[in-house]
Amino acid sequence: MPQLLPESKTLPVQPPETPLPPDLIPEGTKPKPPGLPAPNPASAEQQEKDKIRFRQIRTIAQRNPFAIYLLRRATLEKTEEGEREYLRDYYTTTCDQMRKLEPRLKPVIDAFENGNVGRVSQFGIRPTIPLRDIRRYEAAQAPQNAH
Repeated sequence: MPQLLPESKTLPVQPPETPLPPDLIPEGTKPKPPGLPAPNPASAEQQEKDKIRFRQIRTIAQRNPFAIYLLRRATLEKTEEGEREYLRDYYTTTCDQMRKLEPRLKPVIDAFENGNVGRVSQFGIRPTIPLRDIRRYEAAQAPQNAH
């Protein structure tokens, strides 16, 4: 079998050593993942403290006698409309008191309130007269219908 290449005892010349592409990035400008804030241990610690404080003030606000009354009334209502109305009042009252206890957490409390009030609100219905106002509405319509 013929040899294709002659046997050589010398190694090829080493290419000049060049830095790797990540090493070419200057020190102060390392890329950050898009959309993520830089991790800050102080802010993570503060966020955890804020979560704990939020739960504390929510518990305090939920123990308010008026809030307890609204929640109890909501569970005793015979109609879904009445229950939703009392629950909206309950969340609004609770969040108002939470904002008084800790004004610094207003954005978190607002998000909590909007989420819960939106959850108990009914969407996609035509405007109607609340059941509690039907008698008053019928009384107002009676003179118009008489003509």
